[in-house]
Amino acid sequence: MSLCMLTFSWTLHPGPQLKTEGSEDANGVSERSIGILDIFGFECFKENSFEQLCINFCNEKLQGHFTEHMVKLELEQYAAEGVDAANIEYQDNQACLDLLEAKGTGIFAVIHDEMNSPGAADKRLIEKMVSGHGPAPGRKQHPNFTKSPRDMDKFTIHHYAGEVKYTVNGFLEKNRDEAPEVSGCVAKESFVSTLDSLLTEQAKQEAKAKAESQGGAPALRRARSGKQVKQALGIKFQGEVATLVAKIKAADAHFVRCIKPNLQSLPDNFQDDAVLSQLAACGLLAVVKVRQSGYAENVLHADFVARFRPCLQGCGDWWTVTDCADLVARLSSAAPNESSSALLNPDQCAQGTSKLFMKSDAVAALETRRGVVRGCAALRLQRYSRGMAQRKYYVRCKAALAQLLEATAQRSKAGIVAQLEATCEVLPFGGVRAKQVLEARAVVKQIELEEAALERLEEVMPTRTPGTLHAASFTLGTLTKALAEVTKLGVSSPLVRHLSPAPVLLQRRVWMGF
Repeated sequence: MSLCMLTFSWTLHPGPQLKTEGSEDANGVSERSIGILDIFGFECFKENSFEQLCINFCNEKLQGHFTEHMVKLELEQYAAEGVDAANIEYQDNQACLDLLEAKGTGIFAVIHDEMNSPGAADKRLIEKMVSGHGPAPGRKQHPNFTKSPRDMDKFTIHHYAGEVKYTVNGFLEKNRDEAPEVSGCVAKESFVSTLDSLLTEQAKQEAKAKAESQGGAPALRRARSGKQVKQALGIKFQGEVATLVAKIKAADAHFVRCIKPNLQSLPDNFQDDAVLSQLAACGLLAVVKVRQSGYAENVLHADFVARFRPCLQGCGDWWTVTDCADLVARLSSAAPNESSSALLNPDQCAQGTSKLFMKSDAVAALETRRGVVRGCAALRLQRYSRGMAQRKYYVRCKAALAQLLEATAQRSKAGIVAQLEATCEVLPFGGVRAKQVLEARAVVKQIELEEAALERLEEVMPTRTPGTLHAASFTLGTLTKALAEVTKLGVSSPLVRHLSPAPVLLQRRVWMGF
């Protein structure tokens, strides 16, 4: 194992001194965790070597899980529910996975076997691949493996994303992943204690593996001769990918497919060909085809009845429907109006033992109808609630106007003004056009005029000895004018009754010349 791989592995899985006590369970995995896997993309270059084979194998493995999660499980659900899915076809990459990882005959197994054989060579490696997967008497060529006679050192694997031609030169050397012996000596002289501990731990593991290989029978036939089986990077990578996929299968996986709008990373530039090739490469087109030919939505019978039963509003006693089959039959024959078609096309749904499967168009039509029904119900609720609120408001306004009329009848300026303020706060637009408000304000104005007239009358009230003749004449004119104003306003008070004969008396006194 290279020094870089040792350091990277230590970064991912540090020693116990760097772990938080109690943060992980017995298996080293947190019980409450969210993992994000950012996988490298599918690679296909002019020259593809062992690195591309490993990367594409990992993508192939994850694509197999994606297909199993999105398609196979759905088909198994159809079968469990008794729904016919004979017309649904999908692209399965299991044959390619078997070509790569099958025990004994897979590409990685052949590479591992050749690496541990005497006189291992890349040329002999490709010959073994052809003999194991190429055409032979009584056997067909593997559908995912081809070898052109003109390319002596190349073979082609048909991946789910397309064909990739690999150059076998250097496969065995890269699979060994052996560092030069001098690198170990240099690393041991390093002042970094972590590096020394990593190399020591690696030596222990290699010694343990050597002891196990020499003592066990299944050591690829070389154990019997006492020869050590070398560690293979491909086999190890294959095991790590299998562990990764097992963790993903044990979790609740969600998939995010990233598509580049263009290959130049330019803004506002959408290239149809580039996007289409990426969609095909990541297997999304196959999923879309399955969704189109199959049923995109499935829902329990009780949930379907509860959600879509209101769609029958206006079509008889819809609220009595409790059976899923009955609801499907009524939706298939019911129409919102005479000019429209039925709410549900029976060809776009299939009823299972516990679930109802529907195509996207059927779900969209039912959801549209449900939205219309909910909208009408919301309008009715708004109408009723607004009507109730307005009726309550009308009662408040009516009570406020009655109190204003009562205060106006009592002709108390303070009472009328206070009630006017309270009433205007209740009435719309401050009650500027309310008849009772206008009358109350007129009464307040009348009271203010009467009060002003009485004040002027008190000011000119004659004394018993008016003084000179001129003063008596002035008092007579002012008093007469004030009394006329009060009389015009209709004021009736003891003061007015007392002063009513005063002008006549003053007139006599003026005539008599005091």
